[in-house]
Amino acid sequence: MRRKEFLIKDKKILEDVINKCEWGTLALVDENGFPYQVPVNHIWHKKVLYFHSAMAGKKITLLKKSSKVHFNVVMPLSIIPSYFTDSQKACNATQFFMSVSVSGAAEFVQEISVKSDVLTTLMQRLQADGRYRQIHPSNELYEKELKATNLVAIKPDNMTGKFKLGQNLNEEIKNHIIDELQKRGHPIDLLTASYMKEFM
Repeated sequence: MRRKEFLIKDKKILEDVINKCEWGTLALVDENGFPYQVPVNHIWHKKVLYFHSAMAGKKITLLKKSSKVHFNVVMPLSIIPSYFTDSQKACNATQFFMSVSVSGAAEFVQEISVKSDVLTTLMQRLQADGRYRQIHPSNELYEKELKATNLVAIKPDNMTGKFKLGQNLNEEIKNHIIDELQKRGHPIDLLTASYMKEFM
């Protein structure tokens, strides 16, 4: 990464961002050698990234040909208008964000108990209020579905973050942007301001 001030390597911080993002983009190589990207719901569970899928489809076909994958999540934060830092020039307008990139080899999970465990964790995030029968291999309600669902595990070989939070700006400008975000007061602005303070 050229801009080293945006680079984040702390695994705990990166894992937290992965789990806060509701979906990510899986990057593969298609049959003609072109990049192929597809959005998927994911979950980070016990140091492994998982997503589920139907048993067939383009991404499954490509994964069977090559297990090498790249996965990316982005948490969009506040848009920073140019007039926060310059009353005339448009050049400073930008958007802050936090992103994580993961590369590694994908594996198809066969163990029904692992599928049940991971999908339970995913459901706890997607539907925290419950109101569904527990996913378990012994529950006949899910016996067929667990066998008919592909679960793909990505064990990271490399994981890095790019957090754009004004780290390249001087303290005066950063504090001014934080003040402006707090004045504007939208929930995403208050969240962005808190992250700016954390990574100053």
